[in-house]
Amino acid sequence: MNRNPSISIVIPVYNTAPYLRQCLDSILKQSYQNFEVICIDDGSNDESWNILQEYNAEYPMIHCKKNKENKGAGYCRNLGIKEAKGEYLIFLDSDDFFYPEMLKKGLESIRKNDADLVCWDAFEYDSNTNQLCYISRTSNYFRNKIDTPFSPCEFSKYIFDILPVAPWRRMYKREMIKKNRILYQNIQNSNDVYFGHISVLLAKRIVYLNEKLVIRRINRAGQISQSRGKNPYCTYQALLAIYKRLIQDNMFAMYRESFYHISLCSLLYSMYATGSDEYSRKSFKSFMLNDGWENIGMNNLSRKDFLSDFDFMKWESLIRKNDWDLALSLDIETMDLKKIITETKKVGKKFCLWGFGKRGKKFFDSAKLYELNIVCIVDGNSDLNGRKVGGLTIQPIEDQQVTFDTIILTNYYFYDAVKEALKANKIDGVSIVDIDTAIQYHIPIENCVY
Repeated sequence: MNRNPSISIVIPVYNTAPYLRQCLDSILKQSYQNFEVICIDDGSNDESWNILQEYNAEYPMIHCKKNKENKGAGYCRNLGIKEAKGEYLIFLDSDDFFYPEMLKKGLESIRKNDADLVCWDAFEYDSNTNQLCYISRTSNYFRNKIDTPFSPCEFSKYIFDILPVAPWRRMYKREMIKKNRILYQNIQNSNDVYFGHISVLLAKRIVYLNEKLVIRRINRAGQISQSRGKNPYCTYQALLAIYKRLIQDNMFAMYRESFYHISLCSLLYSMYATGSDEYSRKSFKSFMLNDGWENIGMNNLSRKDFLSDFDFMKWESLIRKNDWDLALSLDIETMDLKKIITETKKVGKKFCLWGFGKRGKKFFDSAKLYELNIVCIVDGNSDLNGRKVGGLTIQPIEDQQVTFDTIILTNYYFYDAVKEALKANKIDGVSIVDIDTAIQYHIPIENCVY
């Protein structure tokens, strides 16, 4: 047994027998080998525990513990922190699998940059379709800091959004976690939200690797993320804990606007997430109106407290009108885009609108109204292929014959997909304007051109 591992890998396990071998094998095949694996079986009633014992008998770096009853992933991860001996910590999920260079690249970066925390990207593997895909979860405004150390205060207005909280996308310096007494919440879902955000705020140096090192399994039966809507109170409990820690550590003034933004987005998402029902939504709305908003310091605010008009409009819908459906419907398609389009005219001459969903349609109509020179529309949806709109034909990028110098992107999640499509079709010298980020974070268009 290695008593001086560099990395401690903590894995909660609950009824993931069909995927557990693939997970553990991908860890054992890592190019960097000085690690320990701490697996906590959380009262599984399938073959998970037997698989863990089998691996424990053959591989001395794999340690296994078993809870007599199901206590939740947060409890298991905290137990792993207590047991860990490594200088660095990683928290992985037992249904995911990992590229062989994950540990090596994470360790090299965190040591080279003397960082408290290093993050990386991930692919998603859909269990229903068996397809591998990548959707960016990182704000484009943050891209100039990729692979470069930064401190959270540099992005104080946006810090809750620029780094995904998912534990399997991070490596931590264990001493930082222990010193600041950061633990996971023991709640039904969203147990990683408090840990994920507070660890970022208390880290002195952070690095974001431009590497996809994890394959995240999605749409699997029994995943916690699929039941988030059944208990929206868990998201609220996470936000309340964050709010209290911000106050306790005198960080609230610095991160206030970002906290308000993530609170609005997270609570709306949880209210309408998979598994939600009318009774739980009604009960939660009543709780938030009577106590919830006040408890997290959001009941008596004004426009100056928010990062953008967008957030203030959501807040008014939720707090002043108690109209969650209205708040959920607020998007680019509900806004007057005159100012955005006026600014956009200054960063290009011939524009390509990428995507013709609800946001794309709204932007196109506004562009016509305010005379923005859109010369083509790109959308890979076969149902839209060949459709005529305002004298233009919607086509996939490989079929476009018109030249353009600037792409309009109305959803930042697809930035990387657009970049890959441009590269595949050998299209160079084109800028991308991220309208989504400009609106959400009240950032000038000129700072959202990539």
